[in-house]
Amino acid sequence: MPTLCYQDACVAANATHTSRAAVDDNLLHTTANTANLGPVFLGVDWAVFSSSTIIVVLRLYTRLWITRNFGWDHITIALTQVLEKTSFGRL
Repeated sequence: MPTLCYQDACVAANATHTSRAAVDDNLLHTTANTANLGPVFLGVDWAVFSSSTIIVVLRLYTRLWITRNFGWDHITIALTQVLEKTSFGRL
């Protein structure tokens, strides 16, 4: 009979009950059993959007005021960033 192991906890593959230690150590197991993962996905979405916005703003600042070399690709990047959060990018 094969066993499934995560960190230090192992359970039989066909077991219907897992030990409490195995459930507590496996964060994906406890998260995946919740009825609504919407807030988790929303949090990840905002974290990725926030970090990408900071990167885009720094890039545009560098191109506009430091190197003074602003082109059509930077306009496209800025437009894409705006459209992503206004849901036009979610087709």
